[in-house]
Amino acid sequence: MELIWKGDEDLGEQSDLFTGILPNNYNPPIGFCFDDTCEDEPIIEDEKSTDYNVKRRINEFLIEVDKQAKYYRTNNLIMTMGSDFQYQNAYTWFHNLDKIIKHMKKINDSVNVFYSTPTCYLKSLNDAKLTWTTKNDDFFPYSSDHDAFWAGYFTSRPSFKGFERWASSHFQSTKHLQVLAGLNTEEDMNLKNELNEALAVSQHHDAITGTEKQHVFSDYVLHLDRGVDSANKLISKALDKLYNFGKFSLNTKTNNVEFCKKLNVSECIISESQDKFLVHLYNPISHTIENLVRLPISFNQSLKEIQVVNSLNEKIEFEIVDIPDFVKNLPERKAKANKELTFLVQLKSNSITSYMISFGETIEKKRKNTSQNKKLSDTEVLKGLGFDLYVDSQTGKTQKLVLDDGKEIKFEQSLMYYLGMNGENRNEKDRASGAYIFRPNGTANSFDKYSNRVFFNKNQNLAQVSSQIDSYVAQTVKVHKDLPYIEFDYVIGPIPISDEKGKEIITRFTTDLQSDDIFYTDSNGRQLIKRVRNKRPTYTYDFETEPIASNYYPINSKIELRDESKDLRFSVVTDRSQGGSSLKNGELEIMLHRRLLHDDAFGVGEALNETGTDGDFFVLFGGITE
Repeated sequence: MELIWKGDEDLGEQSDLFTGILPNNYNPPIGFCFDDTCEDEPIIEDEKSTDYNVKRRINEFLIEVDKQAKYYRTNNLIMTMGSDFQYQNAYTWFHNLDKIIKHMKKINDSVNVFYSTPTCYLKSLNDAKLTWTTKNDDFFPYSSDHDAFWAGYFTSRPSFKGFERWASSHFQSTKHLQVLAGLNTEEDMNLKNELNEALAVSQHHDAITGTEKQHVFSDYVLHLDRGVDSANKLISKALDKLYNFGKFSLNTKTNNVEFCKKLNVSECIISESQDKFLVHLYNPISHTIENLVRLPISFNQSLKEIQVVNSLNEKIEFEIVDIPDFVKNLPERKAKANKELTFLVQLKSNSITSYMISFGETIEKKRKNTSQNKKLSDTEVLKGLGFDLYVDSQTGKTQKLVLDDGKEIKFEQSLMYYLGMNGENRNEKDRASGAYIFRPNGTANSFDKYSNRVFFNKNQNLAQVSSQIDSYVAQTVKVHKDLPYIEFDYVIGPIPISDEKGKEIITRFTTDLQSDDIFYTDSNGRQLIKRVRNKRPTYTYDFETEPIASNYYPINSKIELRDESKDLRFSVVTDRSQGGSSLKNGELEIMLHRRLLHDDAFGVGEALNETGTDGDFFVLFGGITE
């Protein structure tokens, strides 16, 4: 199958691609694998040998050519020679391929076998001046049999997916600052390239996908972490050269830049231990953004006077919120911080902005503590920009949204889990859910007790509700009065397996939007692709065999519902690549984490046994025409 794959509608034909699916995947023809991992018969051309087989092997090769030729529209064929883990012995490959080319000319000169490239092949097709079929959709989700939908790797190893996404963004900032500061020595380039190369390797199709063995995964993380450290050295040099530190006086001889790499677990040595420090913020994108800065601090009962000042010596409004117990108790967390200092900043495009944070002498009058765990009513209201979010004060579960224009929307969010299918992969029905494959054993399960360990933390600007849902699942819902979205911050793990059952954790949003079986997922953050539940644009399939997995799609940045009658859209923006779907009208779900006990027999060779992760996603409502 060969076709023109239509790209971005806005870019038109310049984004079109010629592509195809090869008759034998990307494997060599059957019987013609010449690597150490193969047992196929080599070409023996010594006529004195009792193993001489040239004519027979060439004729067998011609049979494979004829089999594949029926899938091509011209007399030009691509025959890939090699596969995964091959060319460990390149000599045996080329030694035998040379013989096939040599003897084909003697035995059947109507078939021309030669080494080629995709460019040469494409030129031969272009010369044929054919009209090709076009395709506007993509190939997701694909399956290799009725029960093996390759939708598990959309989420597998979510911690690495999140780290790689963050490191990629950090790398873009590094490159910008390097250029702006004119840092181009060999040492500077080496510092940048270490992260560049680690990110490149992380994009391997068995790296970012989470389909590698555990020790290989650990090596990816090690190199990425070292790359980030090198990039940080370059950023420090750039800031030292670019920035006029004289605007603030720290009464120190040097201005060393430190980086807080563990803010995801509310840990930062500088903000926890220093009485005065600068926070440097850089916006690498092409438009102004608003962000909420969150800095962990150690805050005792004798509250200290705090000031946040910008470079114009203007005082900035800030608030202090509690760090949830489930974050403070994370085993990998070494911090003593018990609060977060938060303030909203507006960052102009490609600009560096700095703020001075200072802790003064202890004051007698204690700051009003707005934290509360006492339930004053059945419902708490968290106010955001353009909406009010109603939350059950007993469970911490969201209930509804009321928009400023008066529209009221049912909005329930729950954390749930699928049990992963166990299996030995002896046949289709025995397929296990694994690193590649998502195969749930039934529908999603609710956690037995949605714990009443709920804590509300409401300030004038920022409100948040933290919920310990199970011993290994917790989340915080955050709303700021000047930001148009709801932030969900979750901590999952270690997922328990003492019951010998693998589990796949999801978040599910239930609304009363009439979405007509339609939802949208992004294409690498650049455009949205329409998805229709239980349907494919160009072919039919049996969705009843795997009704959940067959409707799961990759989410790189966003998944969305639309209600045309209400002129409303509901979007969830993720901080890493994940899998998700809409299994009912008005519902969205995203898979957050998975830990499984069986390999799915597609190449990893071990079970997906990752324990914990944390992450964020943002929920937005707005008009379809906005």
